[in-house]
Order: sequence, then structure tokens, then C-alpha cells
Amino acid sequence: MTPPENRCTARAGVHLRLMRPRIPTYAAAALTLLALAAVALLWTFVHRATAPQSASPSSATSVTTIAQPPNTKAYQSSLYHFSLYYPDDPSVSD
Repeated sequence: MTPPENRCTARAGVHLRLMRPRIPTYAAAALTLLALAAVALLWTFVHRATAPQSASPSSATSVTTIAQPPNTKAYQSSLYHFSLYYPDDPSVSD
């Protein structure tokens, strides 16, 4: 005769828990995706920090200088490597 804890009975309130996983399937999938995202993020930061520095932008590309149009102001961003001209008196119209 099998022990009572392993017997599958039809009585209400008795649950057979022999093959039930320790954590639900959706939680395992979520933890796996979280671990993969953490590894990808770490890989990105490590490779960004160890990437070789490129040559200076002035030696790598040729930049043509355009004369500033009349009645404009110049804006230059060294962080994003661009510049533009905008009117002295910008206005909004519908």
C-alpha cells in the first residue's frame, strides 16, 4: 500500500504536490529576461569604457565653413558636433 501523502485521492481539499515547480513558470521567465537584460547592460557599459578613442573630429572629417548669413546668430554644440544659424528676431506665426 502506498503512503497517504503520495496517494492520489478524490477527496476535496487533498492536493497532490509532487510535480509542482518551486516557482511559477512566468516568474522563471521574468527572472531569465531580467538576468539577460542585466548582462546586456553590463556588456554595453564595459565595452563603451574600453572602446578605443577615435581620432579627433577635425582630422577625421573635412568641415566646410559657410559664411554667416546677414541678420542671423550662430549656435554651435561641441557635445553633439553641429552648428546652425538662426534669425536675430525669431517670431512665431500661425
